[in-house]
Amino acid sequence: MITPWRRQGGGALRCAVWEVHGNATAYAFYRVNQMFERGSSTGHIFVVEAMGDSPQATHAIWRFLFGIDWLTRVKAIFLPLDHALLLSLTAPRRLNFLVREGLMGCG
Repeated sequence: MITPWRRQGGGALRCAVWEVHGNATAYAFYRVNQMFERGSSTGHIFVVEAMGDSPQATHAIWRFLFGIDWLTRVKAIFLPLDHALLLSLTAPRRLNFLVREGLMGCG
């Protein structure tokens, strides 16, 4: 069981699979953090992992994630700078992409 602080306020882990001709070509694991403030949605999706076996499949699964209704933001961490999502956009600055530097400790 995952502790609530690791969920970052999100709900249960969800999975989406993108299929082409009956074959799974992309998938995403994500949590929905649904919140409303003064009648407007302020919630977000936290993407744990989203991958595809081709640039087209990767684009399709991210398009699905960005298309989920009633959420104002999509959050994803641990994406590399050369991730297919960033390279496939016409206007990548609209993502408000933030690069942070850090080291992961062991033990």
